[in-house]
Amino acid sequence: MKEMTSYERVMIALEGGTPDRVPVIPFLRDWGIRHSGFTFAEILDNPCKYVHAQYRALRDLGADIIWDLMGVHAESEAMGSVLKIQEVSPPSVAQFAVNDLEKDLDKLRLLNPHRDGRLPQLLEVVHQLKALVRNEVPVVAYVQGPFRHAAMLRGPENLLKDMIRAEKKCQQLLKISTDSLILYGAALVDAGADLIMIAEPFMPKDMMSKKMADEVEPYFTRLTETLRRTGAKVFLHLCGDFGDRMDTIKKIGMHGVSLDEKNDLQKAREILGPNVCVIGNVNPTGTLLSGTVDRVMAESMEAIEKAGSAGAFILASGCLIPNNAPTENLKALVAAAVQSRY
Repeated sequence: MKEMTSYERVMIALEGGTPDRVPVIPFLRDWGIRHSGFTFAEILDNPCKYVHAQYRALRDLGADIIWDLMGVHAESEAMGSVLKIQEVSPPSVAQFAVNDLEKDLDKLRLLNPHRDGRLPQLLEVVHQLKALVRNEVPVVAYVQGPFRHAAMLRGPENLLKDMIRAEKKCQQLLKISTDSLILYGAALVDAGADLIMIAEPFMPKDMMSKKMADEVEPYFTRLTETLRRTGAKVFLHLCGDFGDRMDTIKKIGMHGVSLDEKNDLQKAREILGPNVCVIGNVNPTGTLLSGTVDRVMAESMEAIEKAGSAGAFILASGCLIPNNAPTENLKALVAAAVQSRY
């Protein structure tokens, strides 16, 4: 088989097909920043430094993807939440936009991706990354999940209580959150994103009940269905144990599902079926940070065997890789994929 470009390889896998080899997409935001000698505060102040960091990480490791500046709560900041900027760590939400559900909810307005907060800067990051890699490597852009976005506007604990005590108001908040994410996601695709990753850490069984997850699912489905109409590939990244609600995830209709190390890839494959791309799930701390090269190779090959023997699979870290993970371990992750020919 002719060797494919990274773009072709990843796209075929997300379409449920079998590329020339297993694609590999380590989550390199934090690692790439430190690898280039920057701090988080620096790259937020000057996003061009982040573009440099990601491009250098891509070339030094030979992975199959390049990442935008994911997971900095930019959507929630654009709608009124206040962030705490930290020197070496990603921002956190210091003040939520919706403190009083009765008074503040009606004041919320849809975000404008080209005007509000740091969203225009993030769109420019995607534009610059696309100009660098063209169609040789896919550019992935991050969008918060509807519940995560609402939680960063309201506060996670308050929002979980709202689902029980103020159901109609909670639905209103989830709706405007979803509408805003659609606007931002479409703008990211227009800026050059080939893939949209929707990330959700609040739906696993240690955060909410299966019943609650089922109630939230329609908002994810609407977001996914709409963003798919842009022509981009859409995959979910799920943090936590989703073993008892993988059937709920399947209803959302995404191209792929990225799972962390708490999930069994073989079981996920059985439930999701042969055509949904399974993405994962080498342990980022226990293995990529603290393990040996041999352990990285062994865990990578086990993941491929469980879910990737017939295609529709992408090898990845379970989540963000710590910024001080050894370079040789990340090269071993990439090597495991490169050696895996179909």
